[in-house]
Amino acid sequence: IGVKTGYTSTAGSCFVGWAEKDDTDMIVVVLNSSTYESRFEDAIALWDYGFEKYHTYNVASAGEILDEFRIKHGAKGEVTVTLNEDLGVTLNKEDKEPDIDTKIEPYDRKTKAPVKEGDELGTITVYKGNDVVEQRVLIAAENVEKGGVLSYIGVPDEDVPMFLIGIVIALILIFVIYNVY
Repeated sequence: IGVKTGYTSTAGSCFVGWAEKDDTDMIVVVLNSSTYESRFEDAIALWDYGFEKYHTYNVASAGEILDEFRIKHGAKGEVTVTLNEDLGVTLNKEDKEPDIDTKIEPYDRKTKAPVKEGDELGTITVYKGNDVVEQRVLIAAENVEKGGVLSYIGVPDEDVPMFLIGIVIALILIFVIYNVY
């Protein structure tokens, strides 16, 4: 994908290169090679070793809806969250079943509307066993506008019709119970 060669009397023949194979990107750095040509041979040997032994495991894709976070005072009660770029981790190919877990956490459990698409709202942390191997920012996948008056008592605009139906049913039941007994 990209390379840079160089030479100094202290560092000798050098090479930095980036290659991709089967959805795995690998960067190699070679310093102080014995000859101009050997730096390329060393880089190829490193890539061959790396691509033979390691692969990228896709944890989540950019734009994939990963969770919903509660929103206070919003037209909706929740906002969906996603990543702005793919999330992959490099694993040893000998690991047949990767021991990968994720934990999704909002920055604030009391996020208030309005929320704009792309706002940073939380994190996804990737664990291999007990070790953290990656952490990324989660962003809002949609806009959530500020809600109406009922949103301040916990009823988002999208739930107002059901809330009003519930109030009417409760009043009818009270009326019936009061008049029957």
